[in-house]
Amino acid sequence: MDRINKFLKSLSLSRRKEIRVLVERILKKDLINLDCKKLRGFSDIYRVRQGKIRIIFQKNIKEKNMIIVIKNRKEGTYKFSKKGP
Repeated sequence: MDRINKFLKSLSLSRRKEIRVLVERILKKDLINLDCKKLRGFSDIYRVRQGKIRIIFQKNIKEKNMIIVIKNRKEGTYKFSKKGP
């Protein structure tokens, strides 16, 4: 979570609030009207797109979804192992 907090601190206050609302919706499994897409090569990893920012999370049926990474869209955004970033 340290990388996520560091990234969020680099954003403006208004942008941080937008991302916080998205994260809360993801954790509550409220994915309606979000730009959410399953990532190829993974059975339970999804991404939500908000402008240039990507929120990558693991969808969990029994428990809350788990946020893996939040970062700007770059060449290496989706390059992480199945064990984590």
